[in-house]
Amino acid sequence: MKSLRVPPRELAESAEVADADYQIEELLGEGGMGAVYAARQKSMDRPVAIKVLKPRAARLASSQDAFVSEAVITGKLDHPNIVPIYDVGKQPNDALFYAMKQVEGVEWKERFADEHGVRESGHSAAGCGCDRVCSRARDHSSRSETSEHHAGAIR
Repeated sequence: MKSLRVPPRELAESAEVADADYQIEELLGEGGMGAVYAARQKSMDRPVAIKVLKPRAARLASSQDAFVSEAVITGKLDHPNIVPIYDVGKQPNDALFYAMKQVEGVEWKERFADEHGVRESGHSAAGCGCDRVCSRARDHSSRSETSEHHAGAIR
């Protein structure tokens, strides 16, 4: 992928930053490389989710490149199971982020557990073929990954 110039943007964690387009509201979740926040895009008057690359991961150029590639490639995809990406930016402190559609719902693990009676251990409470159910879930998941692979997001 060719090098992309990431434009400067400001994220506001309070109303004090008047010219910031994105107003952070609350932390939604964290992973190994990033954190996702509920936010509001003021220019469009819409709720968004903001994914921010954590400082520890941001120290590595390879992590920065992967983060920007994730945003750009995912932004090019059009699939009902892929969240649309709206914007990518770099804060004044060089922290990378991207804005995406904020979707309401429950985590996949919770929904799967509710629908299939799977306990935290990963085994079915009813003992009813969770291997088959997990295999079907992996097959469904791999269809989205295949789309991302063909677009260059997954190698």
